[in-house]
Amino acid sequence: MKEEEEEEEEKEEEEEEEEEEEEEEEKEEEEEEEEEENNNNNKIAATKQQQHNNNARTREKKITSDI
Repeated sequence: MKEEEEEEEEKEEEEEEEEEEEEEEEKEEEEEEEEEENNNNNKIAATKQQQHNNNARTREKKITSDI
């Protein structure tokens, strides 16, 4: 009887550990996805800024060439 209870406790502890590991893995995956999304957003923002800078230079060149 006591042996069965100990086995049941061990089994429950193992299941809890597995659940904790799965939760940790899910959390890490979410963090990686979030980081990747942030990197993509930063690339998009940098590209837009570069395009804006290029457009400003083009306008400036056109204005100076018109003068």
